Parts: sequence; structure tokens; C-alpha cells
Amino acid sequence: MMTCPFCSQLTTCTANEHCWCFARVIPDELLTQLPDAEVGRNCICEQCLNAYQSDPERFIAAAMTKPNG
Repeated sequence: MMTCPFCSQLTTCTANEHCWCFARVIPDELLTQLPDAEVGRNCICEQCLNAYQSDPERFIAAAMTKPNG
């Protein structure tokens, strides 16, 4: 299992076409918020993707205030 780099929750990503994330568009603007060490290693959870799409500025501001952000 992987953990979401934003909220640290376990993700159920299967990293293949059967995963929910293959049916969704992950915005480049969200991906650029990932630390370099997380790119390609862990999947963003659906809850964080939904939160970002609902209010990108608020999501990014909250992510930047986390200890690892």
C-alpha cells in the first residue's frame, strides 16, 4: 500500500487501469506541489484530489502549512 503525500492516508491505488485514478485527470498544478522525493512513488488519494478540485488555493495553502509541506 502507498500513502498519500498530502494527507498521509493509506491509498488503495493499484497503479493500473483498474484504479479510480486512471479515470480521473490529475491536474499538473497539483502534481507540482509534490516534493521531488514523492513524484512517481506515492499516489494522491481521491479525497485530496477532490479537495484540490473543489478549492485549489485553499488546498495548496493547507498543504504548505503541514510539517513536511
